[in-house]
This record gives sequence, C-alpha cells and structure tokens, in this order.
Amino acid sequence: MDFKVLGRLEVLGADGRVLSLGGTKQRRVLAALLVRANQTVSAGKIVDDVWGEVPPATALQTLEVYVSRLRSALDLGDNGVAIEKRGGGYLFQAPASAIDMYRFDQLTEAARKAALHDPAGAVELFHEALGLWRGAPFEDVVLLGEGASERGRLEELQLRVKGDLLELRLEVDGSAAVVDELRSLVRHHPFHERLRGTLMLSLYRSGRQADAITVYEEGRCALRDEFGLSPSRDLQRLATAIARQAAELDAVARPSDARSFRGLLSDSGLRQASAVAALAVVTAGIATLGWSIGTGEPSRSSPSSATTVALVRWQAPQAARAPLDDLQREGLRRATLAYGVQTRVVAAKASPLGAQQALAEAARHANLVIAAVSSLSTAVDAVAPRFPRTHFAVFDMPVGELDQRKNVTGLVFGDEQAGFLAGYLAALMEQRQSPARVVVSAVAGLPVPGVERLLAGYEAGAFAAVPSVHVLVDYSASWVDQARCEQLANGQIDRGAGVVFAVAGGCGFGALQAAEVRGAWGIGVDEDQSYLGPRILASAVKRFDRAVFSAVKSYVDRELPAGHDVRLDLRRNGVGLVGINSEVPPNIRTRLAQIASQLRSGTLLAPTVREPR
Repeated sequence: MDFKVLGRLEVLGADGRVLSLGGTKQRRVLAALLVRANQTVSAGKIVDDVWGEVPPATALQTLEVYVSRLRSALDLGDNGVAIEKRGGGYLFQAPASAIDMYRFDQLTEAARKAALHDPAGAVELFHEALGLWRGAPFEDVVLLGEGASERGRLEELQLRVKGDLLELRLEVDGSAAVVDELRSLVRHHPFHERLRGTLMLSLYRSGRQADAITVYEEGRCALRDEFGLSPSRDLQRLATAIARQAAELDAVARPSDARSFRGLLSDSGLRQASAVAALAVVTAGIATLGWSIGTGEPSRSSPSSATTVALVRWQAPQAARAPLDDLQREGLRRATLAYGVQTRVVAAKASPLGAQQALAEAARHANLVIAAVSSLSTAVDAVAPRFPRTHFAVFDMPVGELDQRKNVTGLVFGDEQAGFLAGYLAALMEQRQSPARVVVSAVAGLPVPGVERLLAGYEAGAFAAVPSVHVLVDYSASWVDQARCEQLANGQIDRGAGVVFAVAGGCGFGALQAAEVRGAWGIGVDEDQSYLGPRILASAVKRFDRAVFSAVKSYVDRELPAGHDVRLDLRRNGVGLVGINSEVPPNIRTRLAQIASQLRSGTLLAPTVREPR
C-alpha cells in the first residue's frame, strides 16, 4: 500500500488503484494516525485533531466507528499495515517506506550523507525527495488540535530541503544555475535568512556584488519595517564580507581544509571546523548563516535548526477564540519561516492544574516555552524548576514578580508608551474642540499592571500635550459588565470629558458606545480593531505577532536574557497606536509622529506607574 500525504490525502491499494477513504471526519482520523505512525496516540488527541476543542459528547464512540470503517476500506492484511487499539488509544503500524512523508525523510537523510563524498549523487537524491511533493501537505484535510501544526512543520521541512539542495547545487552546478530559483524562493519567503544568504553568495560569485548587497538591504528593510528588527549577526557578517570582497567567499572548501565559515568572518580569524560541521565543507557559504545540512543537529553558531518553540495559551472554544490568539500564531508562523524552528501550540485547561500540565507538556518537547498570558505566570513558577534546560518566557509579567527566575524571561509590553500616544492625541483633539477647558477620561477595568501602565502613559501624554488638562479615571471592577462601563463613561461626559479611553476589556465596549451616542470621541484597546467607527479616534494595541517573533529571534540569537525582562515597546514595535481616525488633522498627526519618534529613541520617557490622584 502507498499512503500519500504530501499533497491531497490518497491511499493506493496493492493494484495501484485509489481507495475510497470515506467522509471528511473519517479522513481526518486517518490523517491524525498517519502523522503519528508507529506510535500509540491517545483517543483524546485524535478527538482534538478531528473535532477541535468542543467535540460532541459522542466523539469517542464515533471515533471507534471511523476506525472500524478505515480498517475495512484499507483492506488491511499481511502487508505490514494495521490499526490496533492499545489501551486508551490507537496504533497505526506501517513500514516507513509505505508513507511518502517518511520516504521523504529517508531520501533527504541519504542525500545529506552522500553530500560528503558524492555531491552530484546527493543532488539527485534531493531531487527525488522533493519529487514526492504533489502540493501542500494534507491539502484536502483540516486537522485541529496538535495536528494543526503538522502542515506548517512539513512545509518548513520542504523549504529546508530546498535550501540544502540549492546550497549543494551552488557548488556542483555553479552560481548562475541557482540564482533565479533562489530569487523566487526569497520572494515567497522574505524573512528566511538562510535562503537570502545563499542568494547573496550566489550573486556575489556570479560577479554581481552590488546585486548581492541589494538583496541584503531588501531583507534588512523588510525586517525593520515589519518587525522593527535587524538581520542576524551571521547575515550581517556575510554582507560585510561581500562588501570587502573577502577572498574566502570565492573558495570552495574541501574536506582536507574544512573550516567554519562563521569563523572565517569573525574577528578572531580562521578557525578549524568541528566534526559536527564537517558536512558543510561542500559549500563554503552554508556555515556563514549558522545552519548545517548534516545530521540535523544545529551548528555551534545557531540553535535554530534543532529548536522547538511552544506557545501555551488558555483553552477556549473555537468561536470564542480571541483575536490575539491568531496574532500570536501568526508571529509563530513567521518565526518558523525566518529561522526554521519547529513550533507547536498547547492549550491549557482553565485551572491551576490544567495550566501546569500544559506547560509541562510543552517543556518536555520544546527548547523555548512562551506563556501567552500573564495569568499563566503562577504555573510557570511551579513548572520551570522541573525543566532547568528549557527556557520559559512570560508575556506581561516582570520576572522580578516571579519566584523562579533562573530560566525565565519576562516579556513586558511597553503599554505606557501606547497610553502616552493615546493621551497626547486625546488632549490635542479635545483642545481643538474646547480650548477653554480640556477634559479627557479613561474607564478602566481592574488595576492590574498592564492597565496601570496604560493609564500612567495616558495621563502623562495628556499633560505633555496640554498642561492644563483634566484627566478623569474610573474603575468598573469588571472586564465584562458593559452596562457599568457605559454608566461610568456617561458620568465622565457629564463632567465635561470629550474623549473616553476604554481600558476594560469587553466591558469597555459599553464606554465606547456611550461616547458614540453622546458625540464624544472614544479610544479603544483592542487587537483586531473590530469596533472602529466614526467616533473612534484610534486603538492602542499590543502587537502579539511581532512580540512572539521577537522572542523567538532573541532566543535563536542567544539574546533572550534568563532572569531579566525584555521590553516590547515602540522600539521593538511591540506596542502602537493604530487606526487613527481620518478626521485627525495633519498638524496633530505630525506632532503625534514626533512624540512617537522621541519615545522610540528614548529621548522622552513615559512613566510606568500612576501617581496617586
């Protein structure tokens, strides 16, 4: 039998005909078994993959029916393929050669070994492996739960092998033969630094030094504009070597004089390569970017090729999933494309024990575990000491407030800067409307650290814009009671407030509704800006996609400080003011841009705590 997943899910029988696999969910069951072939998987995990986080009450019984039907459809016999029930789960047994994604692994491993002594033969093996792909993996099957990341993992694996092949062809076929294909890949994967570096090297060896530097600059600008980040130090060294026409770039390294190319570009001069990097001798440029096409182990200069990053969040029904979840997943996806890390998302059940179990599960399989919300910090305190070799990072929780600090980093948003911009804009707009007495307000939920930072910045920004401003602040003591927030906002508008800043979660919608009905302006705190309307001035946001990407980049570059905080502020594009209303005049926009620039550069500081009023 032949199981094909690198494209549409298909199974070919012994006679070569395509077998009928049943309906959508039955095909999902088979896919969930195939991605864990030859290992027992719990029925619960298969249920999560097939039905998601809110399965029907009859899911386990229905799963048994689907497995029974699959046994019949696949006509299992003496072909080495079987589906067995083991304890509370199932075991799908099959030879690795019967499943195309495992044949792909076997061929790529053989190619990497052949590259040491037969580069041309290795090129053929890489081509054979990539020839197994017929489209996107599991193209017609949607897996949920843990299986949701499998398509991304396989696509990244394919991209990595394409990079291996092109680096090898750079030496076997010459630089001119691979430039066009590399350009296409870099265009589709602009943040994948390994591909960009290989393209730079191939252009340089083709006598196109200026084009190579242009490719570097395009990548540098894309990283800066999209994430507020700089290229890796390895890519910067390669650009420097190209600019000075380093002689080492022209030489093809041989087994007799293998060197670490990162060493060639370092201040300490030439260094002998370690045995682990021996395979990189085929291409003098591979080690420049810190990857090895060898055994799959990371080179000493970069941990990314063997790094797994897990994002842990609270479990929520699909329909109720917050927009920030999607933003975090997007940051994880971009980090995968840029750095080749493996990723997974783990949902924690809403209880202290559930949080600890999810974090422990993530830590068993990941080098870096990112706790997506500060409310997971207590569980991090309990779990991190059990996994001293795993690095934990917690959003919105200063590490100084944790007991366990040795392997934990606090990822603290610079909310006060977003609040400062909101207050500055609010005061200027209200001064324009009522210059005699400027009053702005904020309706807050609970006095948690993130809210307090936003309010501190809001008050400071308003006073910086209009020193005589009056700032009214009231707490609703709720994140969900919209009627309470609406009542507070109406009271503030009765006292003269012309702008209301809603910092109260879902409760804040009531405050924004009051502002719109009363003709006042509203400023929200919302990741997806779904409510932006004619009376909404702007939205203060936490850019979770960029924050996740920045955390992964810092870890890969060995710059994520254990026991310390990383501030996700304007400089890192971790926060911002977005969706600015078209009625904000150009002169106020200009002043706001100038203030943002001062905050970003550090020439203007926003307070992180509120003064008692």
